[in-house]
Amino acid sequence: MDPIDDNADMDAGRERRLVIRLVIQALWRSRGLIIALCTLGVLYGLYDGLRQPNVYLSQAKMLLRLGEREQMTGESLLGTSVSRESRPTIEDEIHMLYDEDVFMRVVRHIGPARLLEVEDPRSSDGPNTSLVVKGMHAIQAALMSSGSRTANIGRYSEEQQAILATDALMKDTFIMAEDNSNVITVRTVSTSPGKARYIAGLLLEAFIDRHREQFSLDRYLPTYRKRRDEARVEFDAAREALAAHVEETGFIDLETQRELVLTARSQANQQIASTRSRVTALERERELTQKTLNENRDSMSSATYADLRDRLQTLAIEIPTSEIALDAQAQELVRLNEELTLIEQSAKIQDVLSAEVERTGRLFRELSERLTKIEALAQIDVEGDTNLMPLQLPTLALEKEGPKRMKLIVLGAAGGLALGIFAAVLRYLLDRRLRFPEQLERDFEVPVLAVLPDLAPTTPPVVQKLERAA
Repeated sequence: MDPIDDNADMDAGRERRLVIRLVIQALWRSRGLIIALCTLGVLYGLYDGLRQPNVYLSQAKMLLRLGEREQMTGESLLGTSVSRESRPTIEDEIHMLYDEDVFMRVVRHIGPARLLEVEDPRSSDGPNTSLVVKGMHAIQAALMSSGSRTANIGRYSEEQQAILATDALMKDTFIMAEDNSNVITVRTVSTSPGKARYIAGLLLEAFIDRHREQFSLDRYLPTYRKRRDEARVEFDAAREALAAHVEETGFIDLETQRELVLTARSQANQQIASTRSRVTALERERELTQKTLNENRDSMSSATYADLRDRLQTLAIEIPTSEIALDAQAQELVRLNEELTLIEQSAKIQDVLSAEVERTGRLFRELSERLTKIEALAQIDVEGDTNLMPLQLPTLALEKEGPKRMKLIVLGAAGGLALGIFAAVLRYLLDRRLRFPEQLERDFEVPVLAVLPDLAPTTPPVVQKLERAA
């Protein structure tokens, strides 16, 4: 092994030992300061613990049931919303319950001064309370009175007092969700067990009221009733339009009437064809009769001639009569065609009006059914049944939740100790005196030949003689 490395290791070891000795000596020299600072830290921790009022915890639980009321929106009530998952989560519920207005209601119910008032610790003293505890309570009451939150509240306006009390209540209240459940835990603290439970109970009522207001269907009822009434007016107007059209056209059963007109038109066509054939036959007969008379007039007998002349006269009457009947039948056919056209046009209009009656009637029935359902759900709210309900009533804890006075004392002592050590180290760093031979050898690089011991001072002989003579 290299001798140079051995010497370096030895020097480093001596240096470490020297530093440790110097630090220990610095701490020992400053032991009085360290003890004093530790004592001050303990006293401050005790003072801080006594200055803070006792706080008691009250805990309550609520169960959240997510029902149909929590999923309804204005669009879903009207049937116009797109189908999607709209179920609120328990985190959404907690965010809603942290509404400042909810806490403000509790503050206004209790009163800002009453909520901020600190309970006197001496109120719990009884005949069996020891004098030491009574004395501590008296000191605590004196310290708390100087730093109470209600000490200077009178100089604020009522609104400012309510804001201060609301802020304090929100800081003293914690709302959280239980893991993997729909249970919401509410925790609040106050300066007495009864007051903590009372505030927790009011918070529970305020939270339930807030949930009821948020998901109440009452605000939808006026709009929905108006929409239902408008649908009824549209339905009545559509029915009146259809009835007026039927009354105007006189067509009640269009299909039956159309079949009757078609049958009548077919019969009219047949009659026209028959009459036209008869007119044609009569005209041919007249031509033949006239031709026979003209060609055989001299050769035929008087009786035959007279018969043919009578027949011509009869044909002269029958042909115009048949033509008149044919014209009448043609006019009837025109009328039937016009009536059929009118029926078909009326059928188209009636189909449109009937479709409108069906549409408005269906809308009116749907809105009426939904309104009945909404009114039934709203009645549940009126009767006080909400989907946020108490699961556990506020607890009454006789054991105080805080302050942790022993913890404050330990923290004060630790702080004083740390401050004392820091002061001792700082004193060591600022001290330029040489207190050990090793320091002299290190700083001046010269060996120390001898060290004179720290001898106690002796009294000179002359002084000793004078003392004996006296």
